[in-house]
Amino acid sequence: MFAKFLSCAVLLFSAGSLAAAPAPDGFVLIKGGTFNMGSPANEDWRVNDETLHKVKVSDFYLGKYEVTQKLYREVMGENPSSFKGDDLPVENITWLEAARFCNKLSERDGRTPVYAIEDDAVSWNREANGYRLPTEAEWEYAARGGTTTPFYTKKAPGADDVNFYGHYPYQIEQNYFNDEVLETRPGVYRGNTLPVGKFKPNPFGLYDIYGNVGEWCFDFYGDYGVSAGSASVTVDPAGKPSGTRRVHRGGGWNDFGKNLRSAYRGAMQQSSKSYNVELRLAQPSRKSLTQRSGPVTKRLSSVTPTGGRVSRCLLRLCSKVTTLRASGFCRSAPTVAGALARASPRLRNLRPTQKSAKAFRCIIPAVRASRKMWPSGSRKTA
Repeated sequence: MFAKFLSCAVLLFSAGSLAAAPAPDGFVLIKGGTFNMGSPANEDWRVNDETLHKVKVSDFYLGKYEVTQKLYREVMGENPSSFKGDDLPVENITWLEAARFCNKLSERDGRTPVYAIEDDAVSWNREANGYRLPTEAEWEYAARGGTTTPFYTKKAPGADDVNFYGHYPYQIEQNYFNDEVLETRPGVYRGNTLPVGKFKPNPFGLYDIYGNVGEWCFDFYGDYGVSAGSASVTVDPAGKPSGTRRVHRGGGWNDFGKNLRSAYRGAMQQSSKSYNVELRLAQPSRKSLTQRSGPVTKRLSSVTPTGGRVSRCLLRLCSKVTTLRASGFCRSAPTVAGALARASPRLRNLRPTQKSAKAFRCIIPAVRASRKMWPSGSRKTA
């Protein structure tokens, strides 16, 4: 009887704490899916490293905007950018500095840092809820916004759409002396970065995904490791395990139109920096975190309902709630966590032969707290 009640109580709590939450401030939820990564053989100005292949990415959050100099200075205490301005994207940072920034911002916001950094060696804890760099696959999936063309726009972007070397729009190289035939004509070249969010977003709500500054990705640069036309699907790739250069995507204020294409891959030493490369933050979604660590209810289902083991089970649940709170998925989690923590010592000494009513009195405050925070009808799914 008690085991059945505990299962129901935990299910009620878990349903509330894992319910769909709005995207964290400044982020867009990118719903996962399968897409063709790379470029087809007939795409103008494609490069041989853009092998077309199928990739599946999981849900994740991606920043609406590139990281600003204001935020970088607040977190790191410095601003290395060549062009100065609070609303301008930070640039002139190495890949390693970008990874350290992600960790330090995570710590500031009460999240678990994603990267373990020792000198030039960096590893990624996929179960951590902190900020990180998107993978190359995540970046391209988000940049495309569901499209299969060279750009997410119907025609190549011009200087009124993107901050790039506007004198050289897409396909001008083969039409330099006859640019009247171009769908997108040459425009202004500004020669500097612009405040983030100046142009219209892409279909997924991301600003400046092309141009302004290139964006560091997690991956080491290298071939995709698949053959063109392969029917296999690569799931959540993160690049080669080692290499000498890291990928950056999207092109910058001084790049030609051909280098803004969704499939175009830039690369640079992870200890090098440039005044046209910076970062856009990513973070794991609620769904991806629970898939990797396992739902709380599944982890509890095998626990025998003796007092000590149930108590330890509740303490682990408190820890999970705290993680959800830090992730932004459960804003009032301390209320439930506190109730569970108070119940835990009382259950520790509970003998299996004691009546279930006593166990019920121990855990009911947590259940009530859960029901107050997630009333009936509010537990919508994504």
